[in-house]
Amino acid sequence: MCFAITEQQNSTDRAPPGRRDSNVMNAIQQVQLQLNSLETESQRHSAKIQDILRATTRLESQRQEFIGILDRSESHISQRLEDVKGDVRKVLVLPEMILALDYYF
Repeated sequence: MCFAITEQQNSTDRAPPGRRDSNVMNAIQQVQLQLNSLETESQRHSAKIQDILRATTRLESQRQEFIGILDRSESHISQRLEDVKGDVRKVLVLPEMILALDYYF
């Protein structure tokens, strides 16, 4: 039977300076990679937000244009309605005018 004796590093023991520096650098690199990833994701989201804002602005412009078209159409239709009402009044008076003419002739 053979027993292996291993040496365990106590948590209070410090790593050699070169290894500690390497561990710190690795941790810094990992943090930098995560920051870069977050920055890329942030830029992607910002681009999407800008696309949405442009689409919203375009839709608002189209909405305003459509409202203008409807306003002009309503004005035109209202004017035509008044013209038709005037024509109808003339037509309604026409039989009376014919009767009056028959009366005089």
